[in-house]
Amino acid sequence: VNMSFDLLPPHLKFHILSHLDDSSSLTPSHEKDSRFFSSIDPSKLVLLSEHEVRALDQDGFIIMDGFLSRAGGAYTAGIMEDAGAVFASGSMHAAGMNRGGDKWAAESVRGDSITWLARTDGEANSTNITPYHNITKVLDGMERLRDDLDRACSFSSSRSSTQLARYPPGGRYVRHKDAYVSSTPSRRVTMLYYPNDQWRDGDGGELRIYKPTQSSSSSSSSYLCTKYDLKHVAEGHLPSGEAYVDCAPISDRVVIFQSALIDHEVLCSHATRYALTMWLY
Repeated sequence: VNMSFDLLPPHLKFHILSHLDDSSSLTPSHEKDSRFFSSIDPSKLVLLSEHEVRALDQDGFIIMDGFLSRAGGAYTAGIMEDAGAVFASGSMHAAGMNRGGDKWAAESVRGDSITWLARTDGEANSTNITPYHNITKVLDGMERLRDDLDRACSFSSSRSSTQLARYPPGGRYVRHKDAYVSSTPSRRVTMLYYPNDQWRDGDGGELRIYKPTQSSSSSSSSYLCTKYDLKHVAEGHLPSGEAYVDCAPISDRVVIFQSALIDHEVLCSHATRYALTMWLY
């Protein structure tokens, strides 16, 4: 029996794509063939370095450690305490896929619980983060990253949205992109912050970033800023030859990537794992 791939239910399509080493025939190419930023003025950068912005532009992603110290603060265990308090409040719910009437859920595909974060009461399906001062400080710092991109790269973001996700032991999120497939994706940049101060080798939950095919001559590891000593980051290849980077969700780490370009997944977590995500539109 012949059946069009497009006619399959969403969860079956997602399973098929996640088990293929080379899904280029079924999904849009993720070859990096043009510059993301129209211009870069290093003199206007505050938190980000010129190296990092150019790596984000050329490679599609960067990894930053010690984020809060850059933003004028310091990591505190209170961030994890705040995240746990949000979960204990009952405001988090099982995450789903897609939107509207096409929304569906399957723990084998995506096993996290989420809540959207807001700075005021009254926003539907959101948690007011005002009482959670430590999370608020992290988001303030992430907004400063947004300011860097807007000011120095003419990024001109129109808005942001923020989410807290919790992965229990056994939770994962199969390979996907953050932007809906269209000629003008709404999500343009994804920024992740990890507060997991108890993460240890063997806890799992690494973010696997699939490296785009490069049309430029940039270094294969230019996302690794030599100014900072990045630990718990490993490069590898699938049997097909496709390259990836596994990035552990250690405390005070930020990962930034182009939402419509970078395929990524969360590997199976063996311990509770939190992530704060801010999307720029």
